[in-house]
Amino acid sequence: MMNMFLGENTFKQGIRNYIDKHKFSNAEQDDLWNSLTEEAHRQGTLDKNLTVKLIMDTWTLKTGYPVLKVVRDYSADTVTLSQERFLTVKSNDTDKNSCWWIPLTMTTSTEADFNQTKAKSWLNCENNNLTLPLAKDNEWVIYNMQMAGIFRVSYDTRNWMGIISMLNDPNKYKTIHKLNRVQLIDDSFSFAQIGDLDYGITFQLLKYLKHEKEYTPWMAALDGFGPINKLMKRTPNQGVFQNYMQRMLSSVYSEFRDMTVELNGFEQIRFKNLVTAEACRHRIKDCTEQALDLFSKWMKTTDPDKNNILPRELKPIIYCQAIKYGGVDEWDFLWERYQRSNVGSEKAKLLSALGCSSETWLLNRYLNWSLDNSIIRKQDAITVFYSVASSDVGFYVAKDFLYRKISDISEYFQPRGDRVGRYVKVIGSQMKTKEELDEIQSFINKSSAYLKGADLTINQTIETIKINTEWTTKFYHKIINHMV
Repeated sequence: MMNMFLGENTFKQGIRNYIDKHKFSNAEQDDLWNSLTEEAHRQGTLDKNLTVKLIMDTWTLKTGYPVLKVVRDYSADTVTLSQERFLTVKSNDTDKNSCWWIPLTMTTSTEADFNQTKAKSWLNCENNNLTLPLAKDNEWVIYNMQMAGIFRVSYDTRNWMGIISMLNDPNKYKTIHKLNRVQLIDDSFSFAQIGDLDYGITFQLLKYLKHEKEYTPWMAALDGFGPINKLMKRTPNQGVFQNYMQRMLSSVYSEFRDMTVELNGFEQIRFKNLVTAEACRHRIKDCTEQALDLFSKWMKTTDPDKNNILPRELKPIIYCQAIKYGGVDEWDFLWERYQRSNVGSEKAKLLSALGCSSETWLLNRYLNWSLDNSIIRKQDAITVFYSVASSDVGFYVAKDFLYRKISDISEYFQPRGDRVGRYVKVIGSQMKTKEELDEIQSFINKSSAYLKGADLTINQTIETIKINTEWTTKFYHKIINHMV
């Protein structure tokens, strides 16, 4: 952020000055701020009345980060800017006086210049409610060019709709810079999740993804779908969400569908991995079929440990799909690969994939093995439990295992009670109804003797379930309505 509002030349020279001045000696934060301020004043990139310390102390010495609230008055041709601390859980005790020096960069539908990342003005603690002229013939205004500042931006509904109209035009969506598309997606999800934005606006914005070709906006979108995916798991409408995601992914998946094609460039490789993983997770048929076919061919090679023919970057996806839709032969084959492998990163992938099975008896056997140090290392036991609990079928198997085997788990990890608490956390973090809260609370009460030393984790887990339950009650049906 400093690099943006000071300018790259000023920032780099200020750092050089700081290092040169304090070489072979001690320094503190204010020394860095002073060096940057001196250079910025020398080059004229920062107003003489401002210092880097004045600005940055509001960012480095305070908890959290702000939301820049942008509200347009279309009858008066103005825009009013204000700020507040962003909180995922609202509290009546929120510090209303929290404020930051926010660098203001913006553009409009008329200008559409996203390259001006250097702040021309500031929203600060002395002037925390700023009204500026803005012609109403601008369909939209966007603040924080290229996400140069570390803050979220909220808009009034009409402005959101203007942005959405631009994004949903396949010939114009690139007018908005890629990084600002990322922020719009991420912010809309975040505001909707806490109830500050109607999910209808978020889902209308997401419609533009059918013609999005860049990695980072898709990464933001699929990350934003994470909480919704957890909300929909094991509910009667999980299939509705799955069908929605298949429609969302169909266009971009067609760009990467052939698993055997190797791509060049870090970002393209990551993009393919991301899309392929989501396509298989949401049961796009072609993705699953390719994974199973490749795994079958690998099983038939003469020396599968030396001749792993699977695309290197897609191994975890293919492993999981093969175990999920396969049977004992596939499971035993991959378990043998785990036993024979001496590469730590590969063993970790294999260990996680083995928990993808849909066969309850295989999962139960796997969980029992995780408490035998001669079969699976003790430090890997929680990895096994997490991998099993993460799947739809495995959640119930893992929960039952925890309830039945709590005494064995506690004895296995003695005297580390905190590790037992992690088992409860894995299950509890996926719970989202009052019935589930009552169920696990009853289990905790009955098993208190086995949970000594895990008080903090247990309390955090209970609080997480309460938050999940409240969010489910508020948003479950609203979200479903936007997916059908």
